[in-house]
This record gives sequence, structure tokens and C-alpha cells, in this order.
Amino acid sequence: MKKFFHTTRDIVRDPSTFFEGVQDEGWWPAYRYLLTIAVIISILSPLAWAFGVDGESPVNTSLSAQRDTYRWWRETLQPRFGNWGYPLAILTLFLTIHLHLIFTPVLHFIFRLLGGRGPLLNAWKAMCYGLAPTVALGFLPFLGVLTGVYATLLQLAIGPATLYQVKDGRAYVLVVIVLSIAIVAFWHGIAP
Repeated sequence: MKKFFHTTRDIVRDPSTFFEGVQDEGWWPAYRYLLTIAVIISILSPLAWAFGVDGESPVNTSLSAQRDTYRWWRETLQPRFGNWGYPLAILTLFLTIHLHLIFTPVLHFIFRLLGGRGPLLNAWKAMCYGLAPTVALGFLPFLGVLTGVYATLLQLAIGPATLYQVKDGRAYVLVVIVLSIAIVAFWHGIAP
């Protein structure tokens, strides 16, 4: 666990240097990191909900998997199972992993179009390690949105730009598009 916290600190403090250091790394360390974050978020999010934090609001959560699980927990698990619904909310873990498996090839395709070089593994590392900010504050009121934005920057710009060796300006176009869609959806009441 000590290594996990050191890795998280390194990613949050100096992401470019961190991503340069994992250029030659295989898929397993990034996957192990993703699993650890997913387990932590899966435990801490239901605890926050138990204390009254609205898990559906993008202001209070940093991952769409958290919001999706919260809706399912509120509408199905809580009415049916009462307090036993909290442990069942660990499904956030599975949603997080599945979303990464879906979006990693999409991110790879986009960064290859932007002139990046390298294998699909680069997108996998950016997606997994880019979740670093969410682990400590991604389930708390008003801090969830900040960690979500920083995680988006890490996953869609800083990480891939470093790993694919793409000029920074090109990488930020993707971040602007994604965050713009999220803001418009939020304004129109469609939580992304």
C-alpha cells in the first residue's frame, strides 16, 4: 500500500515526469493501480452516501461510474435491501474497470490521429494512472468536481501527450471538447 501512495503522490505532483518514467512498463502495474483505486472508491463512496452526500451530482463525485452506481443504489438497492444496499454498491469497482476497457482503444485511436506514436498500452497507462486524484477526494462535496477535472487532464492530455509524444497543444483540444460536453450536459440537467 505504501507503493500505491507514493505512486499517487508522484502522479499528482509531477505527472509528466511520472509518465516519462513508465514508458517501458507493462500493462500489469497500471492495471493493479486501477484495481486499487476502484476498490478504494467503491468503499469510500457508499460511506459518503451514508452520511448524506448526493452521489448523483457531478460536483460531489469525480467518476461517472460513481454517479451511475449511486443512481442504481438509490433507486433499486436502497429501497429493496435498506442498509444492506451499501455493500452491494461496490459495483462501482466493476463499472470503473469496464469503462476503462471501453475508452482505452478510443483514446488510443484519437492520439494516433493527433500524430502520436506508440502502442495501445500508452492509452491504458494514461487511463489507469490518470485516476490518481480521485482516490483521496473524489467522493467529497465540491472536491469531487475538482479531482474529476484534474483526472480528466491527466487521462486525456498530460498522460497521453507524454506517452505518445504529442505536442501539448494538440492534447488539450480533446480535454476542452470533453469538458465542454460535460458542462453543457450539466447545465441541461443531463449529468454525464
